[in-house]
Amino acid sequence: MSKLTFAWTQCFFVQRAVRAQQKQPPLLGLWLGAVILLKNTRTGRQLPLIDPPAERYYLNNLQRALDWLRQCPHAAALCPQIDEFETLPADTQALLMRLVMRQKAHFRVPKLNYPEIIDMAHALDAGCQAGWLSLDHDLTLGELGDLLSAAELRARFGADAGVRKGDLLMHLQHEALPDQPWDDWVPDLSDSVVSLTCRDTFDRWRLAFFGSLYHDWQTFVLEQLGVMRYQDVELVGAGFESAVEFEQCWQISQWDGLQPLPADPAGPLASRRRSSALYARGRERQRLGQWDLALDDYRASNARPRIARVLEQRGDLALAYRFARRVVARPHYPAEATAVAKSLPRLAKAVGYPAPARARNSVPTEAMVLAFRPNVRVETAVAEALSADSGQAFWVENGLFPSLFGLLFWDALFAPRPGAFFHPFQSAPADLYSSDFESSRQTLIDQAFASLDDDSHRVRIRQRAKHSRGIQNRLVNWSVLTPPLLELALDCLPADDLAVIFRRLLDDIKRHRSGFPDLIVFDSSARSYRLVEVKGPGDALQDHQRAWLGFFNHHRIDATVVNVSWA
Repeated sequence: MSKLTFAWTQCFFVQRAVRAQQKQPPLLGLWLGAVILLKNTRTGRQLPLIDPPAERYYLNNLQRALDWLRQCPHAAALCPQIDEFETLPADTQALLMRLVMRQKAHFRVPKLNYPEIIDMAHALDAGCQAGWLSLDHDLTLGELGDLLSAAELRARFGADAGVRKGDLLMHLQHEALPDQPWDDWVPDLSDSVVSLTCRDTFDRWRLAFFGSLYHDWQTFVLEQLGVMRYQDVELVGAGFESAVEFEQCWQISQWDGLQPLPADPAGPLASRRRSSALYARGRERQRLGQWDLALDDYRASNARPRIARVLEQRGDLALAYRFARRVVARPHYPAEATAVAKSLPRLAKAVGYPAPARARNSVPTEAMVLAFRPNVRVETAVAEALSADSGQAFWVENGLFPSLFGLLFWDALFAPRPGAFFHPFQSAPADLYSSDFESSRQTLIDQAFASLDDDSHRVRIRQRAKHSRGIQNRLVNWSVLTPPLLELALDCLPADDLAVIFRRLLDDIKRHRSGFPDLIVFDSSARSYRLVEVKGPGDALQDHQRAWLGFFNHHRIDATVVNVSWA
């Protein structure tokens, strides 16, 4: 393989892997691969940057996962299927994995062309005999349409040459044609179709290894290409507490909203996922106006702001008012009170009570008139204006303070805790947003706060940034936290300010990691800074932004809203 050919092959792998891992637009992965190619070409480095993947790299990756699962008590029920898979011929294993990595379930055999599979006919035969594949699986009309070209579909059903494939399939749907095997659908075609009948097996392995179905097998490729780097973590046990919890999580992952969910979750993961599933169904029922059913789901998932809203929509205004007051008086988390408090004046008026005084945080504001530039974001325009007036302005939004937090508390984030890490590809522990995250790592968290007290946090953060730059951390945005910005932040941000900000972040990481002001402006000569939230014409503060601005104002941290109008 030539250097240029391999480089563009690398682009292809990056494109597929990045899209699978991060659900990014199709061209992003190709762009990343092109950057690798151009960087090496311009700098004169010898291509390739990395070794080409082995012909059956995907089987090696799968084997890593299966070897780990054999050690996990929660995956004991999967071992017989793993044993059966490993007794299949190597070509059959490779074919199965190739098909699993594709999205569809049915494939025309002549179009299966994988150079590393030496004997395709034998691979198919062995897979069918073992029940992992099928050559006579019933196909729906839609699946048939996916397999046939437009010309073949028109010929099969005698349609005119000008009829589009989609229109023909839509017309045929009204005929309620029965499902049938490929040979019965198209007896005049000489090729055959193979169906993948074992996707659930591979998905169960994937869930058992990754802990969720959001990851797929391309995650290994991202690591091997160097696109995604992960912190080395000690896998203490498995993420699932038991085989029962694993089976419950599998059941939840396959839930269609109709069958009952596990009534008694066997562990924290199953409990959280059950609540999430019920909450999602509650949203849909609320949208359809099924108030009683929506309330059942929201109560089961403890979604109190939603309960208050549905009670109001259902017309139970007095009950909604009393419930909302109870939530505001004793919120489970600060954002809950904020969400419900907005409805109290409206509900009070509806039931004839005096409207409660709304507590409004006084936020300093200033106006700025700028020349309109069509292709320039308003945040960029304000940053340029502030940099010209005084100091250095950076558009950081949620990328600075959470990143500094992630660096300072790195050891706590990646501490070996039972159930925290399922696999080596996690950017954060599984319990990051749980209520006991802090208490289960109290010593490490106390050490990080102590470094703010004795002013050693700068050394600690610098060293972590130097040694870990590029490693995935859910709280660290490396593209924002450039070395120059990091140095300015460490030089100008007082330890006391960081301590109170980090304390609020730690109180509710999931909700408090967003809402930070858009810009930070440094005055390096005075070793000071100010925060600026930018609002263009017609834009307004959101609740989580207002909460942070109120917090900064309370702690005498300079934070301002700049309202922009165009000249």
